[in-house]
Amino acid sequence: MGGIANDIFGGIDCSRSINSKRKGDDSEREVAAFLSRWVCEKFARVPSSGGLAKNWGGNRNFVGDVVPVNENSVFPFSIESKFYKEVKFGDLGRRNKIYSFWRQACRDAELAKKFPMLIVRKNGMPKGEFVLYVDRCMDEGLKIAHVSAGFDTETHKNVWGYNTTTLIDKSSYKRFLEVYLENE
Repeated sequence: MGGIANDIFGGIDCSRSINSKRKGDDSEREVAAFLSRWVCEKFARVPSSGGLAKNWGGNRNFVGDVVPVNENSVFPFSIESKFYKEVKFGDLGRRNKIYSFWRQACRDAELAKKFPMLIVRKNGMPKGEFVLYVDRCMDEGLKIAHVSAGFDTETHKNVWGYNTTTLIDKSSYKRFLEVYLENE
């Protein structure tokens, strides 16, 4: 690269730079596809990455990043979706980025009067694979092991993360929801 492009971009190959907005939008579409397959209901990403509810008078149907398309859906979760270069799965202390993502998921869920669900993917994970976080331990009821866990100091609840590939292999959405609601 030379000339004006070199002056403007400082020698960075712009064709290879990462557009984080597009990366996030693409990930939200992948989450929507994952949920559509697992839940057997069509999901879509919310325009403006979940900010639409603020612009539409607080319409609860548009809270979160991914929502069911059917406005009469009884899907009980508010979905926050994140795709980051570097996140640390495992222990979720307050310094872990996932903790702040979880707090955002909780705020949105409270606004929507739903349960929080955070779906996270980091660079290097296979396409379509995520870690799904909920505020209930599903290990025993689903016979799977969590891959990440932490304590939310604001709600005083534990937060549990599950690999979605394992989750789909071991459990239907219907069973997941049954176990989730049993652990309330």
